[in-house]
Amino acid sequence: MNWKIVRSQCSYVGILGGGCMLGLFMVRCGLDPAISVGLVGLFTVSVLFIAQRVAPYRCGWRNWASQLGIDALHGIFSTLGFSALCQAALIGGVYFLADWAARLVGSPLWPTELPFLLQCLLALMVADFGAYWFHRLAHRSPLVWRVHALHHSSEQLYVLSSARNHPLNVFGTFIVSVVPLALLGVHGEVLLFTGIFTTIHGMLQHANVDFQLGFMNWILAGPELHRFHHSASFEESNTNFGSNLIIWDVIFRTRHLPKDMHVAAIGLEEKVFQHNYWQQLAVPFQWRLYMKKARMRAAAVAEHPLSQMWTSPPPSSPS
Repeated sequence: MNWKIVRSQCSYVGILGGGCMLGLFMVRCGLDPAISVGLVGLFTVSVLFIAQRVAPYRCGWRNWASQLGIDALHGIFSTLGFSALCQAALIGGVYFLADWAARLVGSPLWPTELPFLLQCLLALMVADFGAYWFHRLAHRSPLVWRVHALHHSSEQLYVLSSARNHPLNVFGTFIVSVVPLALLGVHGEVLLFTGIFTTIHGMLQHANVDFQLGFMNWILAGPELHRFHHSASFEESNTNFGSNLIIWDVIFRTRHLPKDMHVAAIGLEEKVFQHNYWQQLAVPFQWRLYMKKARMRAAAVAEHPLSQMWTSPPPSSPS
């Protein structure tokens, strides 16, 4: 028995399960769900920042301090804030349609009679199915890639890399994952559990922690798998699209985890995104302009005789 893998599995499940239980407990004590999710996220970030110092996957990925401010802005406004806005604007109307559909067929569309944990597992599978296909589309469609590419712009992965999302990418994911659950009539704690699970798992997935999950890599879309999705290699980055579970990658044959389990370089070939929050939000709307600027910068660097010392291997992006 490999005790390092066992410790990794226990730590991973402990952070994930403990965070979900903490979030549900706070809501049952009367705290607002949005505040509960935020506090659980803050707790998870704190734990994983410590873990990144104690047991890093790659020591070269410790230079995240320069990215912290901009990723925090994305986490607060682009991801959590925009998700809350989508929910406030859309979820009431979606539940109205769900109630109408339930009356039309004469029974609830969601199996509320199932035990709570089974409902949570089913909800994760439904949400991940939509997210999987939207994510896969983003890597196939040049238009959708414009709003997804920001997430791949990190050149080193750490816990807050999960927060680097364009609001339009967040909106698309919300439409294909949360809205179907609401249309099916998923209410209350099951929907809350799905949101908390996704938030925590996203942080675990991107954390620079040497988690080794063994057989769990056939269940969860953990960091060993997700690092290859951020790979600089076009072939590797078009794998492992799962957000929480890896089941849809297994079924549709996009799961990728070679035996050595190490990714070489991550990031984007064209340095389209600069270290500026507002510029990063503007890029999808002026993609060609920013691509032209990025290629001009790359050409200028290539003229330097020592440029090969600091240029990284070419990663992927749809043309």
